[in-house]
Amino acid sequence: MSLLLPQLLNGQDIHFTQIDVSQIATVNPAATGDYDADWRFGGIYRSQWPNVEKAFSTTALFYDRHLNEKFSGGLVFFNDQSGAGLNRLNVNKLYASAAYHLPISKHKLNLGAQLGGVFKSLEPNTLTFPRQYDREIGQFNSELASDETSLTGSKFYVDANVGINLKLNFGKFQPNIGVAALHVIQPNESFLDEKANLPMRLVGDLGLDFVVNESFRLHPYVMGTFMNQAQETLFGLDLHFNIYENATKVTGLFAGMGTRLDAPTAYQDAVFLKGGLYFGNLRFGLAYDINVSDLQAVTNNFGAIELSMVYMPLPTRLKKIQVPCDRF
Repeated sequence: MSLLLPQLLNGQDIHFTQIDVSQIATVNPAATGDYDADWRFGGIYRSQWPNVEKAFSTTALFYDRHLNEKFSGGLVFFNDQSGAGLNRLNVNKLYASAAYHLPISKHKLNLGAQLGGVFKSLEPNTLTFPRQYDREIGQFNSELASDETSLTGSKFYVDANVGINLKLNFGKFQPNIGVAALHVIQPNESFLDEKANLPMRLVGDLGLDFVVNESFRLHPYVMGTFMNQAQETLFGLDLHFNIYENATKVTGLFAGMGTRLDAPTAYQDAVFLKGGLYFGNLRFGLAYDINVSDLQAVTNNFGAIELSMVYMPLPTRLKKIQVPCDRF
């Protein structure tokens, strides 16, 4: 790996295509406990640009549960790897996540926050620097002095995220509006003595659950992220089907498609397809990104592949109190 600027040590901010699965992890902390079950466990894996030698692979695991009627809590873990072999940059993150749920008539307001630690590591001896360019051989020579005496092989810092989410209920129409600020304390993530603060990332998402009937539901959505000079917008549409009385154990299926744009230029980065199955309380999902940017010459249009799994048991909490009354 050739190193020209300290900023090149910073990896891309973690993101997934299946934002309905990774919402608690990468979209909005207010999604903690925002579901109709006692608890939830899930995981998602993403391999991006596998045809490129120094590609990205990311794994996220999460567990959250309802503590009572108004509070939920959980944990979110990430492992992110960029690069290949000894040149790999490893990032591990662990967050404690909490949310407060405020019912407003048929609607609900969720407030969420996350606090955690981030550990980044690399092997400095595998890097080469401008001063190690050997003109006699016409390439970098790792045996030459780099003069980078302050470079360390690891970095730890504290990170924090906050968010708010409003879920409206108008019968068959159920809009969802969320706003979050990630990396709010803008920690220093540099491996050198110089400061390199992680920019705050703002995320806004808007979705709509349209219940056509008891067997079919539409879910259009849009999400925008803004981080320093980088802006990205994701548009998608999911179709959900419930399946009753069949010979298999499949109780539902879903399929969707969408696109990711570089805002505000509307430069198209990728289009994606996704789908999956429900087996009772267990959901499996698959997403495939087709790279349509200029990078497709290197990636052969293969942007990324994602695998996800979520388990939510049936709820045991009493949702509505009914007083039995004999009829005469």
